[in-house]
Amino acid sequence: MSSWEEFRSGNFNVYGRYSALISGALLIALGINCFISVFPFALAGFGITFLIVILEIPFITKWCPTGPRTQRISEFFSNPVFKTLLYASCSAVMWLSILMASTLIIVPAISLSVTTVAYGIAIIRKDAPATPLKEPNVGKLAAKAAMSNATTVKSAQAAV
Repeated sequence: MSSWEEFRSGNFNVYGRYSALISGALLIALGINCFISVFPFALAGFGITFLIVILEIPFITKWCPTGPRTQRISEFFSNPVFKTLLYASCSAVMWLSILMASTLIIVPAISLSVTTVAYGIAIIRKDAPATPLKEPNVGKLAAKAAMSNATTVKSAQAAV
């Protein structure tokens, strides 16, 4: 199933995942932008982005060395209720940045709130968990490229 088909499926777990990934991108971009004015919340945003990447892109843990503690955290938050509570608390932390200064860091707070609502609706509707993002299979791609090169060479030899 392609990403577009997943998005059109009406599964709010999928909407939650994509809004979480957008939130992560916004946290990084706007955290860098507002680093001086809301320093503690920019740092919190970087930490939240780390959590988002570990939770929403599980094949990253195969590329990055992680310990058993990180795996336990990832498994714990695979439960949609706990994931919703995590995003609600992260959203609340980012909303608190208004107390320090009203900056663009509010945009990730809004997107984290959207993520929380999407996962909350998924719990109420009892939507199936989103399928994991697919890991690129480098070995399969290399084998396919080698086979296409071998076929090209054979057809070129046959033509000569």
